[in-house]
Amino acid sequence: MIADIVHCCQGLRSQYDFANDLNKTWVEFVDRRDGDRQAQARPYKGIHMPHKTHHSAVAVVPPADVWEPIQTIRRRHDRHFQRWMPHVNLLYPFVPHTQFAEVFPVLSAASQSVAAFSITLAEIRFFRHPSGSSTVWLVPEPHAALGHLQATLQAALPICNDLSQFAGGFTPHLSVGQARSASERQALIEACQAHWRPLTFCLEAIALIWREADSPFQVAHWCPLRQV
Repeated sequence: MIADIVHCCQGLRSQYDFANDLNKTWVEFVDRRDGDRQAQARPYKGIHMPHKTHHSAVAVVPPADVWEPIQTIRRRHDRHFQRWMPHVNLLYPFVPHTQFAEVFPVLSAASQSVAAFSITLAEIRFFRHPSGSSTVWLVPEPHAALGHLQATLQAALPICNDLSQFAGGFTPHLSVGQARSASERQALIEACQAHWRPLTFCLEAIALIWREADSPFQVAHWCPLRQV
């Protein structure tokens, strides 16, 4: 079943978020010059905080040995194929790469409080954007386990709450392509359905990823989940 999920863009408002584990405060705003969502650092108790950036993320990255069926679709239909590896974002945007050493212990402790689990990619859905274009994506299941993981990580770093601010909350998804119209979207979905077979892998660690300028994302650190 194909579910039509519409995510409406919502304006950002300035807000104070207290990251208790780091004892710091960030203030979020939109930089009108480049349209990038960032967080302006303001000191709290004398500690200076960095901004968030779209050049880093915390994500589920499937093992490389299961990439090929996903990449076969993305290579043809995903304009972000060169920039992103197959992934499901959990915290995005995230702190700059230069701050990874500072936040790694917090994220590592949070991830190890969650037991490793299997993820299955079986269903295909899409987001319809206000412009009329669409993003087609694979549904990672179980939704409840991924939602719990994301909420645990966000609780450790509350400033990185962007993905839970949509009307429907956090929606885990692995993007495989874009379409400019409804007919193009339908053709893409049918092409995917004709060849896609459910794929399962074990999630044993989450990835801290980053990129420089126009370079592809790369994994900087792995945060293991609790082994069971």
